[in-house]
Amino acid sequence: MKSEQHRCVLVPPCRTGHDLITSVLQHNGLHVIAFPGLVICALQDEGPVREAVETIDSFDWIIFFDRASAEYYLDFLEHTRKEVHFPEHIRIMVIGQGAAEVFRTSGQPVQIMPREHTARELVNSMGHIEDSRILLVKQKHTLHDFSGLLARQGAHIDQITGYALKVAVKKGLVEKLRRNNGPDAVVLVNATAVRSYARALKRLPLNLQHKLSKLVFFVAGPATAQAAYNHHFTPTLIADDSPESLVRLVVNSLLPHSTFLKS
Repeated sequence: MKSEQHRCVLVPPCRTGHDLITSVLQHNGLHVIAFPGLVICALQDEGPVREAVETIDSFDWIIFFDRASAEYYLDFLEHTRKEVHFPEHIRIMVIGQGAAEVFRTSGQPVQIMPREHTARELVNSMGHIEDSRILLVKQKHTLHDFSGLLARQGAHIDQITGYALKVAVKKGLVEKLRRNNGPDAVVLVNATAVRSYARALKRLPLNLQHKLSKLVFFVAGPATAQAAYNHHFTPTLIADDSPESLVRLVVNSLLPHSTFLKS
């Protein structure tokens, strides 16, 4: 049996909570592997994002919905303008720690990073937006009702959905997963994480598929548990829906001598 110092968990990507959970688990001594990885794949038609960059001065708000949206737009901005710079009048909102980290590392200011991520709460955090021109940079199916709420507040909406996230399984990561001291458990935050994990397993050799489908599965809430069952995974321990409850369950189960989150 591994010592507590060598416990390793897989954390598949998801739309919210991934960066927070990963950082807290690492802080408490667990080795965390982001599996699978995600790569940004731009669609062939770059017209919408090119137009948004060329007319950037006309926007009052730009809202980035995840790390990938921030990376995609900033990379395109740097490629076409040879620098990453936003006009001073534009207010930037980012959703999630991942998108915020992209802006921090690029040295760009962020005006709003909401704690709550429902469409209604995001709109409320923006204040008066009538006649504002707002650019949304997001995946196609992210908060599909958000733009409608903004429009009902009198805002004018432009959207960029010209990219997609694809599951990536790198050769070096496969070799790491093959080792005898490989992962002990999988941490599933939501149904998106379950689907990412299931897609990634199909790209692995059969013996490794079997090994990784029989790990300890920590899941957050009954909806995630049901998604796991639907993909033929058996949840070992089910936490409440909150990321905090999931982290507590993982740490207390794998690191029983830890004093973190014992209450």
